[in-house]
Amino acid sequence: LYLLYGRKPWAVLKALCPVLLLDVLFPLGLVAMGIVIITGEMTRRPLLGVVVCYLGATLRQWNYRQRLEQLGFERRLGTYHFAGAALFSLLLVNSMWAHTVAGGVRWKGRSYQTLGKGWKTE
Repeated sequence: LYLLYGRKPWAVLKALCPVLLLDVLFPLGLVAMGIVIITGEMTRRPLLGVVVCYLGATLRQWNYRQRLEQLGFERRLGTYHFAGAALFSLLLVNSMWAHTVAGGVRWKGRSYQTLGKGWKTE
């Protein structure tokens, strides 16, 4: 994945920020705020947080389902949006790590050296 962004960390960061903020943090924030309310800490801040996270997550989900439909996929696949966004983020960070820090990638039992300073292939 890192290679798709031209080996540019800023391009990766530019791709990750909206995914993390809109697709991962809104749903997680909604769950966290819900827990705060359930535990009895009901004040205006958690309630406002729940409303903001709920609206953000709902609007993002609606938009995602619209785009799926435009691409010819079923709207119900939008159910996997949160998990897919989290997985994409982890895979992208792992790919960047492997190429820049670890120095290589292992795939199908083979090792491929990259520009990083990490392990060497034999």
